[in-house]
Amino acid sequence: MSHKERPNELCRDGRVKLAPVVLIRLVITNLVLGRAPLTGLDEWAGRSDPALLELTMGEVRGVNDDRVGRTLEALFDADRAILLTAVVLRAISGFTVDTSQLQNDSTSITGQGLYRDANWTPRGAQALR
Repeated sequence: MSHKERPNELCRDGRVKLAPVVLIRLVITNLVLGRAPLTGLDEWAGRSDPALLELTMGEVRGVNDDRVGRTLEALFDADRAILLTAVVLRAISGFTVDTSQLQNDSTSITGQGLYRDANWTPRGAQALR
């Protein structure tokens, strides 16, 4: 089932007109190919062939920095450990990866410091503080 056939269960925000998976994939594609800033993502996508971005023309017209920002915020608030596990399992299945000698890098990332404007409001499953 494609992202276009699946109901948008993750975003209940009425302003969200594109499935989060569409926008996240577009951001990743832009990082790899285009390197346009988020505020220019709609223009970058508009100059590209929608079929190459796996988008319809309507989806290209629906891209804007507010929608991308809300999607990235939802990704930040998501349980990224579960998300990463789902991505890895799908890649293993989809590409028939031999897991008989699989290494799992479980390195932790730690950040610290004083942030003058931080309000220390917890967000997401494991927000960096």
